[in-house]
Amino acid sequence: MKKDRVYYYSDPINDDFAGTKIKAKKVDGSYPYMRGRVWRFFSALTYHVIAMPIVAFICRFVLGFRVKNKRAIRSIKGGFCLYGNHTHVLDAFLPPIVAWPKRAYTIASPDAVSVGWLTGLVQMLGAIPIPTERSGMIKFMTAIKKHCEDGSCIGIFPEAHVWPYYTGIRPLQGVSFRYPVSWDCPMVVMVTTYHHRSGLNRWRSQPKRVLHISDPMYRNPELSSKEAQEELRARAQAFMDEMSKKSDYEYARYVYVPKE
Repeated sequence: MKKDRVYYYSDPINDDFAGTKIKAKKVDGSYPYMRGRVWRFFSALTYHVIAMPIVAFICRFVLGFRVKNKRAIRSIKGGFCLYGNHTHVLDAFLPPIVAWPKRAYTIASPDAVSVGWLTGLVQMLGAIPIPTERSGMIKFMTAIKKHCEDGSCIGIFPEAHVWPYYTGIRPLQGVSFRYPVSWDCPMVVMVTTYHHRSGLNRWRSQPKRVLHISDPMYRNPELSSKEAQEELRARAQAFMDEMSKKSDYEYARYVYVPKE
């Protein structure tokens, strides 16, 4: 529940304040997670020539993002998994900005591909919806693994739901950390923090955003898969918790209300 910029929540894991009101369609084994060569050609053209300049402009001049430690990505030769806190409906723009010039794909809710004619475009731009049916899981896992093996970035928001302008970090879903363990690829963590506007930017109504990028993290080969997955989750949580302390402006307030 929201009033102005005050949000009332009772469940930090499942409450969602995206406000999109999209009726999600079914995503099952028939969903085209992988496409043919012609489609992939136009997808790459749309992504690199049309979408990326627009995304870069929006992130820099509309949302006012500043990125810190992006150089950490340069040491990664192949694909990697990028984890971030989820505080804006346009967070899907962040993996392409961080990963550039690598291609980025973002694991998204079925809402992302449920808006009629936009579905194909959204998929061209890298959205990979989580299946709503078990029959789609194999194709889903095959697609994201193939993209990672091809050297792309896989964007993941382990808080799952959008909490606009939230300055804390919610519990991270452990299951989402299986990817770097299963594929033995590096994990990078990004954290958006919020700050007062200053100088020439005082006219903006929304707060300044800073995106903090971690150095690459790798699974501990001495641990079992489940232990390594939990260890990566804990490291991501610790980095996010520490970076979130840099926020110095509360643009939206969140109030806990116990369930009746």
